[in-house]
Amino acid sequence: MFEPETVPYGIKRYKEKGEIVDALLGRLLGDKSFFLGDQLSIVDVSFFGWYIPVMRSGFLDARHKGLNSLV
Repeated sequence: MFEPETVPYGIKRYKEKGEIVDALLGRLLGDKSFFLGDQLSIVDVSFFGWYIPVMRSGFLDARHKGLNSLV
């Protein structure tokens, strides 16, 4: 998108970081619908600034249960 050549190290690194974030979300959300309590909070709203580009990038699939639970 921004760089004309593919940088395998960068792709691998950020894919691994995405996996770490997804695992953390899975632990934080568990079977909850929101990060804090039973209602939408500023935490949930602010997360979507990061979540939308991840969703558009095609990162989400069946392995990413933490992120997919927010859809």
